[in-house]
Amino acid sequence: MPWSLRHIRCADDETWSDSRQGLFKFPPSNLRGHGTLPPTAFPFSMETTFHLPADSETLFLLSRGPKLGGGVEIVTSPSLDDVVEVQINARYLRKDLLDRTSVCLSERGEGEYGISMLSSPRWQRPGHEDNVYFHVTVVLPQGASSRPLVVNNLETNMPNFFHNIGQLGEVVQFKQLSLNGLDAPIQVQSLTAESARIRTTNGLISGTFMVSSSLSLRTSNAPIDTLITLDDNDTTVDSTVHIQTSNGELKSTVHIDPSTNLNLFTLNAKTSNAPLEISVPYAPSALPFFLTAKTSNAPASVSIPPTFSGPFQMKTSNEEQYVDQRNPPIQGRQIHVYKTLGRATHGIVKWLDERPDGNVAVRTSNAPVTLML
Repeated sequence: MPWSLRHIRCADDETWSDSRQGLFKFPPSNLRGHGTLPPTAFPFSMETTFHLPADSETLFLLSRGPKLGGGVEIVTSPSLDDVVEVQINARYLRKDLLDRTSVCLSERGEGEYGISMLSSPRWQRPGHEDNVYFHVTVVLPQGASSRPLVVNNLETNMPNFFHNIGQLGEVVQFKQLSLNGLDAPIQVQSLTAESARIRTTNGLISGTFMVSSSLSLRTSNAPIDTLITLDDNDTTVDSTVHIQTSNGELKSTVHIDPSTNLNLFTLNAKTSNAPLEISVPYAPSALPFFLTAKTSNAPASVSIPPTFSGPFQMKTSNEEQYVDQRNPPIQGRQIHVYKTLGRATHGIVKWLDERPDGNVAVRTSNAPVTLML
């Protein structure tokens, strides 16, 4: 996210209001960072509110600088119409700390509006006593299942902030969505987007995603657990899903709408040193299906739709490969399995009727690999 921001209005003494109700004071010697303390641990708490045009070309949240962290929640409200309300609660241990930050309504480009939370790069004193914890609640106007709110583009770039996304799937539709965190989880109850990109590190990614074009999920040192539905929204496109982590379990189920007009579907899934489990229960017979799944030092299990046609490959070391063919056999389908020297298996699925071919490759090491056809 570029730095070319124009600040329209920044929170000041007149727009911050006290919200200390029910807070408890923890001495600085007990502070180990915001991740180990409840929000009520901070003796000072202030809040303010901004409003953004709901039809903006881009809505964004930006945090830059040391000593900032917290959480982002995205929810809906039927009481809003054509504006997005951003509620910000700041919590901190010393009275002077809020003055070292800037919280502003900002413009990034034509039609691009958002909230920026900034601190000075010079603010580098060791320890957590100077940290400011921001809880940011983005409230979108609530659409209806028959007529969801359309958001052109929503971007967050919030290091050290967790993300919690509410039940947006039936009432909000994002054309483009990009959520970026660092050292914190991103959890989604449900969302719908044409294209979505989710990034963090050292934090879980989980939830229910409905996409029509592309979905990219990436973290590290943490698991990914998702339910994904592909719906092309009456357009003819290629669809790509990319899921990647490391040192964390990867588990995902992908549903493809039976009435889809997709030209091509590609799924890439990768982790390391942890189990991998991918399931695609169904795909139309006319849809070319390409899947690559890879892990290491842990089992890999992939279940692909029975309509699949084309070659497949499996590989591991020091363990077995299992091809699980559905029983009873499916009429009109032929499966040929070949074992090569070492720990590799390959084969091909053919149908009596002509279908476009895809490809499936599953790989691990020092653990079994299973492919259900």
